[in-house]
Amino acid sequence: MFKFSVKRIHFIGIGGIGISGLAYLFKKEGYDVSGSDIRESETTRFLEKEGINVYIGHRKENVKDADVVIYTSAAKRSNPEIVAALEKGIPVVPRCDALSELMRFKEGIAVAGTHGKTTTSSMISKVFYDDGFDPTILVGGKLDFLGFRNAYYGKSDIMIAETDESDGTFLKILPSVSVITNIDTDHLDFYKDIETIKRSFIEFANRVSFYGKVFLCGECRNVRDIFSKIYKKKLIYGFSRDFDLCACNVVQDGLSIRFDVLFKGKFEGNIFLPVPGKHNVLNALAAVGVSLEAGIPFTKIAESLSTFKNAKRRAEIKGEEAGVIVIDDYGHHPTEIENTYKGIREAYPDKKVLVLFQPHRYTRTKLLWDEFTQVLSGIDNLFITDIYPAGEEPIDDISAKKLADLCGAVYVGDVENAVSSILPLLEPDTVLLTLGAGNVYLAGEKILQILKKSRGI
Repeated sequence: MFKFSVKRIHFIGIGGIGISGLAYLFKKEGYDVSGSDIRESETTRFLEKEGINVYIGHRKENVKDADVVIYTSAAKRSNPEIVAALEKGIPVVPRCDALSELMRFKEGIAVAGTHGKTTTSSMISKVFYDDGFDPTILVGGKLDFLGFRNAYYGKSDIMIAETDESDGTFLKILPSVSVITNIDTDHLDFYKDIETIKRSFIEFANRVSFYGKVFLCGECRNVRDIFSKIYKKKLIYGFSRDFDLCACNVVQDGLSIRFDVLFKGKFEGNIFLPVPGKHNVLNALAAVGVSLEAGIPFTKIAESLSTFKNAKRRAEIKGEEAGVIVIDDYGHHPTEIENTYKGIREAYPDKKVLVLFQPHRYTRTKLLWDEFTQVLSGIDNLFITDIYPAGEEPIDDISAKKLADLCGAVYVGDVENAVSSILPLLEPDTVLLTLGAGNVYLAGEKILQILKKSRGI
């Protein structure tokens, strides 16, 4: 009753993957929704078709009729819309507060972790969707089975959401079920150290309702460290037969992988997963565990996962031209880079693999410098672009060229120059893997266009 005293909700940064999905869901809830972003995009055009008024550019006039303003974590407090809203006494709330409000009226399944949360939440969403649960879905990637959207408004009381640990706001969520895929060193601009990060995940896990359950990946040492600190019901998954849920007899064949599943020591069946890498086996195991907990038969789970397609920018095959396969991945943390590269190498053992990496944020590059140099030094045929700033100012003595020199890689400057540097090296039976959370994918798309044009198509 009281929530509808709010008529209009305005979203700052509405073109972003997390905010856009929220705006879509609140529109479906019956609110008058508007938003703003610095540029038009495919996402903003989709939202406008859904009846959402999108302003290009941030101006104080945009919030004049708003009852609530919701902002992305990337927005600065100096944003003119935030300033104007605060001056007018309009509530200004972060994205996660809005997510927690949506989940408050649902049976929430919240997925957290430094890596793999988009893929894991996508897998859970697909299984529940295919089994007819009709859940509300909010994830950090565009999903094939949702028509390449990242949000879906379901009619049931179940909500599946990817959460964001980067600034600690995931601690505002009160789910019925939570998943922790892994815990790694990241976002050190917010967290002090890995121990602080672990304490944050402990608190997240213990926010599950008294009748709920926490699903924990036992393959991650940092996750194992917090087992004893979690007092809610737990299910541990991984490759060990000592865990509650176990994947064994794992066999990768090209871009797909097969494995057997044991639950409490009992053989449940075999799963065929059309995405590569052992890290994706773990993501799928989490989906299996949550789905079994919801009463979905294993055969239905396996059937759904057998047609799973990764979200956009997650080991996404962009195309093949002149014998060159271009794959793009969002991976921007050393662990993600290592897992993705290993998965692609195993998928294409007889092909030459070239890697174009775009570091993301000066702060992340600085704080994880040693980890980056260690992982990147193990990659053959590596090319590194300029650091994608994501709104940050440069940091003295932190540069892509210095990183490339330390790793034995080739520094290629901006994305446009990367294309001209790599193109002459591409031969038939070559895989080009673009890696990074910025705009490095544009290089792969441009290379495919050039190769296609060279064939006269």
